Amino acid sequence: MEKAKKQVPGEPAVPRPFFNPSDFVVFDQANEAIFLHHGHTGSVVTLNKKACELFGYEPDEARRLGLLAMPPGEYPYTAEEALRRFREAAGGAPQLFEWRTKNKAGREFWVECFLKGITIGEHEFVLATCRDVTRRKLSDQRLFLEHGVLTLLQDTILEVFDKLDEADLLVALVHRAGTLVGAPYGFVYVYNEDTGTLELKVPAIGGPLSPALAPGEGLVGRVWQSGEPAYEQSLRLLAGSPAEGQEAELATVAVPLKRNGHVLGVLGLYSPDENYHFRDDEVALLTRFADLAAVALANAAEHGTVRRALAASKASEAALQQSEERYRMLFNSIPDMIHIAEITPDGLPGLIIDANETACQRLGYSREELLQRTPSDIVALEYRGDARERIELLYARKHTLNESVYLTRDELTIPVEVNSHLITLDDRPCVMSISHDISERKRVEKEIARLDRLNLIGSMAAGIGHEIRNPLTTVRGFLQMLGTKEDFTKHRSHFDLMIQELDRANSIITEFISLAKNKAVDLKEGNLNSIISMLLPLLEAGAILYNKSVKTDLAEIPNLPLDEKEIRQLVINLARNGLDAMPPGGALTIRTTCDDERISLSVQDQGKGISPDIAEKIGTPFFSTKEYGVGLGLAVCYSIAARHNALISFDSNMGGTTFTVHFPLERR
Repeated sequence: MEKAKKQVPGEPAVPRPFFNPSDFVVFDQANEAIFLHHGHTGSVVTLNKKACELFGYEPDEARRLGLLAMPPGEYPYTAEEALRRFREAAGGAPQLFEWRTKNKAGREFWVECFLKGITIGEHEFVLATCRDVTRRKLSDQRLFLEHGVLTLLQDTILEVFDKLDEADLLVALVHRAGTLVGAPYGFVYVYNEDTGTLELKVPAIGGPLSPALAPGEGLVGRVWQSGEPAYEQSLRLLAGSPAEGQEAELATVAVPLKRNGHVLGVLGLYSPDENYHFRDDEVALLTRFADLAAVALANAAEHGTVRRALAASKASEAALQQSEERYRMLFNSIPDMIHIAEITPDGLPGLIIDANETACQRLGYSREELLQRTPSDIVALEYRGDARERIELLYARKHTLNESVYLTRDELTIPVEVNSHLITLDDRPCVMSISHDISERKRVEKEIARLDRLNLIGSMAAGIGHEIRNPLTTVRGFLQMLGTKEDFTKHRSHFDLMIQELDRANSIITEFISLAKNKAVDLKEGNLNSIISMLLPLLEAGAILYNKSVKTDLAEIPNLPLDEKEIRQLVINLARNGLDAMPPGGALTIRTTCDDERISLSVQDQGKGISPDIAEKIGTPFFSTKEYGVGLGLAVCYSIAARHNALISFDSNMGGTTFTVHFPLERR
């Protein structure tokens, strides 16, 4: 980044130090990194504690650097771009953007930056605020990757119907795998049971490969033998000696083509670029791809066997029947819903003529019942649209991809992603639809949207909470002082009321600040049962006042890394909500359970339950069903859970509501 320039003639010099430490104390309480840059030179005038923690520099080091809030990296996060944004902000155009940066130790992370030009006295500055958004970026990337994987798996399923020739299928699979991770070269070895060797079926371009390998020989042989993917970087990965003049190392990954625990072969990709490396997520993606590729490979092999049997045998009818049975077995084993419907002469979808078992099970129909319906009959009314228009679009594109909602026999809804293809069966035009259940993806999208809203409010809380509290404290102090004056004795009740309202406002601000995403947590080994037992007398005392009771059902659970103060607040908030929801005589049950994956804390009440109309709003800041509620209690619980890497779920019916906090167990 551009270093601090020399004083430009005519520019006022910034005195050192420009701020006393006490002047900047408010900014040291913020959960965002704050920098004050000289408006002309870009040098750091001052910064807060969070900025030092986030970027790893001491204050004196930072002041010797340039635009510390935006260290340059790979394109487009360059020094030129950082300087351009800095100058735009200094010229009066505030800048809000995301930036890929790194700290003093070299660790890369994402920040959201806000640059704004300000004038203090005769000096011009650029104020920069940054907050760490790495976790949100990673969540977005994971969601995008999962969506890409599902789309790829659907496309690969179509290969089962489109490519039954083994050679064509293998070439297509190598091409798809290479396109998936950007590797230019690939190969496939298939195990030959007769010879007991792995035979090269798709030769790699650009490097020598052995035509046959024994189990355990080289990278490919080890992957076949172990049934697990492997990645190496070497000159002698595949077999034999490297080609003459080949100096660069090969980054190579190999994954097993495995079906029902049996390894059929090995799919590999490699790149001669010495700077290329396969990431762990790419290896995992290729492994999932290979699992489905193995199904396609087995189907092609079966098809080839049937074709050869038909050519050599007079029992063609029996062979065709066997092929149909194998096709049906594969068709029904696919985990996505598949149905095929004819297209009527007037361009509308007709009756469903075939459907797999997954479609029947998920929709709740028998196969015979489903074959009496059209595709529109299983779609929720608000998603049906113009059927003729959809068929016309399918004729034009041969393939469409859209989201819809299916309606089961029991009137339940299933959000799906529908991949439709125009095919021909018995000289009749038909539409084949492969529908993937995206309920989990929709849930994740809603959760990410909810967390984004919570993070926005948390950022607001971190930025303005302290600023509001400071004047409130001043006003309260003067009210207390004036209330003791004899001149105001007759107004003392008014002063007391105002002080009570200020205290109430201060308590709301305290909860508001608790929403801050980046609030520091003091994690120490602790036990949920111990915290619940310590709070039980307090909760019981509050319940008895309203003729209610509190019960516990605590299982034996291991310790967890916990911030005890925050967990106490979480338990109290959930318990008070449950008590408030119950009529007199109701019992609140606090329960802990444990399994191999997580520890769960449940709070169950005997209230009237949560209406489905407001279920999606639960946990939203400032939303409350209580007459005098502020709507921050549950929002604070969600924020505390997020800082402990935990998830909150709830189940509600007419007999009551149960809120459950799931704490993941660390692998040891």
